[in-house]
Amino acid sequence: MEKNSISVLILDDEPLVCQTVETMLNAIGCLAQSTCNPTQFIDLACAESFDLLIVDLMMPLLSGEEVAALLAAESVNTPLIIMSGSDSNLLKTAALSAREKGLQVIGTLRKPFFVNQLQTVLQRLTSSLNSTVHQPAAQSYTRDDVLKGIRDHEFFCVYQPKVGLPTHEPEGVEVLLRWQHPILDAIPPSEFITFAEREGLIDDLTQFAIAESLTWFSEIIQRVALNSLSIAINISALVFSKDWLLDFLMATCQQNAVPPQRIILEITESAVLDDQADVLKRALDLRLRGFRFSLDDFGTGYSSLKQLVRLPLSELKIDKSFVLSYEDSDESKQIMRATVELAQSLGLKTVAEGVECEETATYLRQIGCDTLQGYLFAKPLEGSRAEAWLMKQAAATSQRRSSLARAIVGPCEKRSVNFSYITHFIQYFLRFDVAFISLVEGDHVFVRSAVGVEETIIPLNQSLVQYVMKNNRTTTFDNFTALPGMKVNLSPLLSHGLNFYAGFPLYNSNGLFIGSLCALHRSARRLSLKTIEALEKLAHLVEFEIHHFIETSKHEHMLARLDEERYKRLLAIVKDTDLSATLIRLTPKDSALFPVAPLNEALRQSVQAWDYVCSLDNVSALVLLIHPTGESPVEFVLQRLETRLADMHDNISIEIAWTEQQTQQPHSLQSLFGRLADINTIA
Repeated sequence: MEKNSISVLILDDEPLVCQTVETMLNAIGCLAQSTCNPTQFIDLACAESFDLLIVDLMMPLLSGEEVAALLAAESVNTPLIIMSGSDSNLLKTAALSAREKGLQVIGTLRKPFFVNQLQTVLQRLTSSLNSTVHQPAAQSYTRDDVLKGIRDHEFFCVYQPKVGLPTHEPEGVEVLLRWQHPILDAIPPSEFITFAEREGLIDDLTQFAIAESLTWFSEIIQRVALNSLSIAINISALVFSKDWLLDFLMATCQQNAVPPQRIILEITESAVLDDQADVLKRALDLRLRGFRFSLDDFGTGYSSLKQLVRLPLSELKIDKSFVLSYEDSDESKQIMRATVELAQSLGLKTVAEGVECEETATYLRQIGCDTLQGYLFAKPLEGSRAEAWLMKQAAATSQRRSSLARAIVGPCEKRSVNFSYITHFIQYFLRFDVAFISLVEGDHVFVRSAVGVEETIIPLNQSLVQYVMKNNRTTTFDNFTALPGMKVNLSPLLSHGLNFYAGFPLYNSNGLFIGSLCALHRSARRLSLKTIEALEKLAHLVEFEIHHFIETSKHEHMLARLDEERYKRLLAIVKDTDLSATLIRLTPKDSALFPVAPLNEALRQSVQAWDYVCSLDNVSALVLLIHPTGESPVEFVLQRLETRLADMHDNISIEIAWTEQQTQQPHSLQSLFGRLADINTIA
């Protein structure tokens, strides 16, 4: 904050309070003046250009509530702080009431307060002062000025990034329109948009914003390596009712080669209050073409839950008035939490705008908000600066992804993650011809734990994982050989006669996309719900392996607990796929003479590739055998073990536990024997 940069007008009925607040403000570099007369205060606020107004709530002549009503009637939009010695709930209610009148309340102060409390509230003013210039009233320009501004590109688009949680990876941008008038200077959007709606020019402005922003975005999606980057465009309620909107959007998308799936149309609650049948038809037509919908400023309008359920929404956008008042208002926190919970119950994402401090971002992450937008991450940026910001973030994201891939499969690692038991399970029990794990490393993809094809490294732009990465969701192709360039790019796969592909996205513990679990087949397949659920759980098991590979590199003592977790996850998958499981535990009677390591090795050589072998607390060797119900491989495994452990057999305790599918429940390793159907001990 630069010295003498903020001018402040104070209203309080006590001269001593006015003098004290003036002294505080002057001490931190502001220009402050005060009055005890409400009428004089209103006249000064209307006549002069102050950066901030501070109003006491409890005054004998006019209350702060009445002063706020007069400010609103005079269209004074100067940022406002409300102060009072009353309880905090009354202050919060007064602030909400002032916001309902259209005033820009940036905070409240409960008297007595200190300089540091005042500074905290003033910090919220800094961002708006950087972008706000006091302007003449809307009548200073005409319809012809607006049309000329569109024609001469006095209007232009800026782009504010949105970041996803918990990775803070950019998810998209919101398009915001600006007007740099050659004489009147910068005119606030709140003025020219209202003017355009009143004068019948909002169609012209919207078409300009769509055409301008999609031209820019078409270049961005070619240059910036961020999966599923989207662009959000605000659509006025007046525009949403127009017949031209769908055709214009489709034509502009086609002209710029921008998929409609990348576009989010932000509509306000007022847009859905009119003729419901017409609104639903228009929304459905747009949604069927791939466009997504965000309900903007959610919580400030009057739409009912019934209307929300009926609309084909993709996300709810929490109004910034709740976000900005996070520190001062428990009610705002409760509203934000309730909005997130409502969205989750409806299968919608939530976006919070106006995030300006780490504390607010942390709270929103804790309650499950999906996406954040605000000055904490980036202010609205002109095209070239927005591109530079996105490029920088994309490079950082790629670096994090590459570091993780190298840690997992790099040649210098002493340990590596083995996903083979997972890919063999997919091939044998889910009946796929090929299965492997794809891990993205920069511009290349590692193919690991491959079953049915060889492990390799291929360019990202020649891989199928690129489609999973772009879609950011499970992706299937009945015949991937028909995709552009695939016959050349995927010759190792084509040599096996493969056609069907299913890719399940993989994320690290912070939500960063790192690759995919891939299942392929020679002929087209229709995946059953049970198969999809099994593959999804197996993908989560891969994520578990990756996350805990990194963690156990630092904390070896975690290994036994992680093996328990693997068993629970595997047993859940076994249950879902109508299979059965058998557990064999080998324990040396004298661990000093017979260590566990040779037992582990003997087990690995005696079982199938999809069976999971581990040691328990370095005392016992265990294997979980997975097999069709009624076809236990125990006898075969024991015969092979007897051959391999002939010299040790009399000194090993062998425990066997098994279950049938209908009685199986996920459980911890400690209770595994007791909860399975039967136990035999062979000495």
